[in-house]
Amino acid sequence: MLLVPPGGTTTVSGGELDLNCNDLVIQGTLVLAGGSIVGARDVLIDGGSIDAGGNSISFSRDWSNTGSFTPSSSTVRLVDGCGSSTARILGSTTFNNFEASSTTGRQLELES
Repeated sequence: MLLVPPGGTTTVSGGELDLNCNDLVIQGTLVLAGGSIVGARDVLIDGGSIDAGGNSISFSRDWSNTGSFTPSSSTVRLVDGCGSSTARILGSTTFNNFEASSTTGRQLELES
């Protein structure tokens, strides 16, 4: 798990940060400044914030937002990989570009 704790700031300045099917938990601030996140299982914005810039975040199971997400010109991708049969988008999030793809027939639940 990659945890950005309350009051903490993590900046991804270049390249790809591969989480290898681990969760991304944001309680502080994550800034994507020229770098991208790949291989995340769950993305949990737990009172913190993500500034995605013009970069990308790739995850394979759940996206939960109880904080803030600044999409700018980013792309968020839901992909197969370490996910289960159903993926969920929970909380209020506005995406600039959201892509979902599956070769296994997975379902996507959007919280109302």
